[in-house]
Amino acid sequence: MSKRSPLGKQERTVRNRLAAHAGLLFIDFFEEPVAAIIKEIGLATRERIYTPLVTIAAFVCQALARGSCRKAVARVCAERLAAGKKPPSPNDDAYCEARGRLPLTLYTRVLYWLAERLEKRVSPHGPWLGRRVFVVDGSSFQTQDTPENRACFGLPSGVKPGCGFPVVGFVAVFSLFTGAIHRLAFRSPKEGERRAYRRHWDLFKPGDVQLTDRGFNSYGDLALASARGLDSVMRVLSRRLDFRKGKRLGPGDHLVTWLKPTRRPQGLTQAEYDSLPEEMLVREIRYSLAAKGYRTKVVDLVTTLLDPVRFPREALADLYRRRWEAEINFRHIKSTMGTDMLSTKSPDMVYKEIATRMIAYNLLRELMWEAGARHGVDPLRISMKGTIDRLDELARILAEKNRALRRAHVDVILEQIARDIVPDRPGRSEPRAQKRRPKNYPFMKRPRNAPGARAVA
Repeated sequence: MSKRSPLGKQERTVRNRLAAHAGLLFIDFFEEPVAAIIKEIGLATRERIYTPLVTIAAFVCQALARGSCRKAVARVCAERLAAGKKPPSPNDDAYCEARGRLPLTLYTRVLYWLAERLEKRVSPHGPWLGRRVFVVDGSSFQTQDTPENRACFGLPSGVKPGCGFPVVGFVAVFSLFTGAIHRLAFRSPKEGERRAYRRHWDLFKPGDVQLTDRGFNSYGDLALASARGLDSVMRVLSRRLDFRKGKRLGPGDHLVTWLKPTRRPQGLTQAEYDSLPEEMLVREIRYSLAAKGYRTKVVDLVTTLLDPVRFPREALADLYRRRWEAEINFRHIKSTMGTDMLSTKSPDMVYKEIATRMIAYNLLRELMWEAGARHGVDPLRISMKGTIDRLDELARILAEKNRALRRAHVDVILEQIARDIVPDRPGRSEPRAQKRRPKNYPFMKRPRNAPGARAVA
């Protein structure tokens, strides 16, 4: 990678943006999108301390620091004191009201804007054989156990009220090239991931590629995506592939015709089902994965990329291997950033907290890209944990009154971020297991406030 930054010359660098403010680390990153989106959606605002810009920036800093609302207010106080302005009250009521007052649309639009900005800056070309590739996967967060959250999100099956935590499900669309989140689709307990995901197909342009696991594979999804000019690479869900049929392209590679299902699948509306073609030409691929100490694993893929010369079988197999980066991104968000349990207590704020944490994730990606571009390393190899750890150092450095000195210090932090590289270990297997033994406490089987309740193992 060239040491010359691919981030546009017209834009101020990450270093200058960070060095411009003492309390709210990323406030300058939001100024342009927040102003544009407020004007577009017609949001009424007035002069106050907790403007939409300050509120979102404080919320993001709170998410990055895993801090309380009081700590977020303290950052706002530091920002205003550094600017020679009167600080707000240390009480966090006004800040919490400001978070709830902003519409969810503002949070999600800022998230998408940041992702598109990074995508446009880093490369005018596609990351894979001239194509933009987006990785799609679903996940969930646990929320606080409040009556409102239970009514909206429900509890996992087999869990009694008061003995577990409601779970909010969603689907995220990541850029394969930048790692940023481009779309966030929340789903209700009765809605499937595929249906929630289809609501956000406005992201894609003709020629884009969606990369998914077997949970998103069906005739309907392939056909509806193809009708929009969107190509797919998916793992086969339940079909048995017969390579004796169709047009052979090579070992474990052929073209075959899929037929429209005779019954309407539950995940499709009648109009969507009626719009499906009666048959569709697809390409089926089979390859093997061999890992030392494990049985050889056979992987079956289906794709609408039919040209074997432009899209070789080996390239498609390698592309699907990279689908695992979505799981790594979720691990960054849920474990490294500490988002597996949300802190807000109402459904509306749960959605806003998730969107804010995803904004924080995209900002970390932009910081990693700046560090990687400046120092000639692959940004996707930079440690997310190391980047987060150095945010505390940034906060202390930005308290320095001399702005030129702050910029010089930020350069040092960016260099440290760039040098914190995660080793490339392809094919490494790390089965989930706990080394540390849990405390010998029983699980709750009845709510604490139930008559005569006690925990029973």
